Amino acid sequence: MIANREQIHVALYEMLQAAIVGVKTWSRRLEGWDKYSGIEQPTISVVKGGEVVMRQTGIPAHYAMDFFVWIYVRHADKSVDPSSLLTAFYDQIEAALTPAPGLPENRQTLGGMVHDCRVEGTIETDEGMLGDQAVAKVPIKILTT
Repeated sequence: MIANREQIHVALYEMLQAAIVGVKTWSRRLEGWDKYSGIEQPTISVVKGGEVVMRQTGIPAHYAMDFFVWIYVRHADKSVDPSSLLTAFYDQIEAALTPAPGLPENRQTLGGMVHDCRVEGTIETDEGMLGDQAVAKVPIKILTT
């Protein structure tokens, strides 16, 4: 049986919120960047994507859950490289999901709630082709037991 999905989402959201600095607006709902003015950015939204259920006879089901961290950053100052604004957030996300030393098998378990939680997949970005708006989508994979 999977841990409560809502509790998993809340645990991921709260872990990231506690670890990432410089964010002006947090959300669990994805809305277009035009909904957030420049003073409301940087904005981070943590949203759930799909879920894969894996079953084998005689053992409990395992779940692979996809979450996405969407980052919106406005960079009206043309002397600032938008990629540097986004990569600072990538580093903080990665650091937040890095398990504390001494945890078994070097896994982030969200306090024992899941088997593993990590950045996995392609980070998609638009670092300024949209004018002064930079956007990134960071994939998070959560595996349950």
